[in-house]
Amino acid sequence: MRCVVAVLFALATLACLGHAPAAGDGPVDKPLVLAHRGASGHLPEHTLAAYTLAWSMGADYLEPDVVLTRDGVAICAHDVIMERVTDVAERFPDRAREDGRYYWIDFTSDEVRTLRVTYKDVGGAVPTFEEFLRLVDRLNAIGGQDGRSPVGVIPEPKKPAFHLENGQNVEFAVREALAAHGYLGEDDLAVIQCFDLGALERLRVAGARLRLVWNVGEQPSDADLERAAGFCHGLGINRKLIEDENTGEPLPLLGRSRELGLMLYPYTFKDEPGAMARFFHEYGVAGLFTDFPGIGRRAADGATKR
Repeated sequence: MRCVVAVLFALATLACLGHAPAAGDGPVDKPLVLAHRGASGHLPEHTLAAYTLAWSMGADYLEPDVVLTRDGVAICAHDVIMERVTDVAERFPDRAREDGRYYWIDFTSDEVRTLRVTYKDVGGAVPTFEEFLRLVDRLNAIGGQDGRSPVGVIPEPKKPAFHLENGQNVEFAVREALAAHGYLGEDDLAVIQCFDLGALERLRVAGARLRLVWNVGEQPSDADLERAAGFCHGLGINRKLIEDENTGEPLPLLGRSRELGLMLYPYTFKDEPGAMARFFHEYGVAGLFTDFPGIGRRAADGATKR
C-alpha cells in the first residue's frame, strides 16, 4: 500500500491543478466534485490509495464513511458490517454475530489492523479516520507548493443509532477528529453528512459550527425538509429525487429545496459524463458525488465555462 500511495503522490504533483471552493459558494460558478469513497471507480473504496488518486484527479472534496471499533477508534468503511470488503471471515471465523455478519464495533483497532481490504482484489490496509485526515494534510501541503487550493473533506458517520445501541457515538467522534485537525467552522473545508437527521441536530445543539448535510434516499416530508433547513447547509440527495429516471424531467423537490435555501449534492454518478454535465448545467446543483472524480472534474469545469 505504501508503494502504491507513493506512486500516486508522484503522479498527483504532475496532475492538472484543480480548485476547492467551500461547499457553500454556490451551484453555478463553482460546482463541486465529491469523490465518493475516494476514486472508488478505479481502486478499492476507502483506501489511502483511492483517496490520493481522487485528489490527483481534481476532486474538491474527499468522502470517507466512518464507523467505530470496539475501543472507539474511527475507521474508514462504508458500512457497520465488514465481510464485504475485508478478509475478516478468514482471519476471525468464529467472531460473527448470530446473524452471520461481522461488525467493526465487535473488533478492537489492533485487530482491525491485521485485516486486509479484499474489495476489487487489490488489497491494502483498512485506514483509520485519523490516517485519512493526516493524508489530506499531506496532500494539501503538496498541493500548496504548486499553488493548488486545498481539498476538503466530507465524512459520513454511518448509522449513529446502531452505534448508540452499542455504546458509541460516531457523529461526535467524527466532529472531535475534525476539530483536532483544525476543522471548526462553516468556512473550513469540512462538511459532515449523515442520513440520520437527528444525529446532525445533536451535533448542532452540541455547538458544532461545521456545515451539515442531510442525506436523503427517499422523498422526505415537507416538515422534515423545513426542519433540516433550520440547521443544515444542504441535502446529499438521491439523484432520482431530482430527475425522473423514466422521463428525464426535473422533479418538484428540486425547486422546493431551493425555496428553503438547501444546496443540493446528488449521488452517486458512475462513468456518466453526460449525466454529470446535465446535473451541473441544467439543474445547477452545488456539487455531486461520483466514483469517477476525473470525469466529474471535466464535467464541472465544462459547466463553469458555460
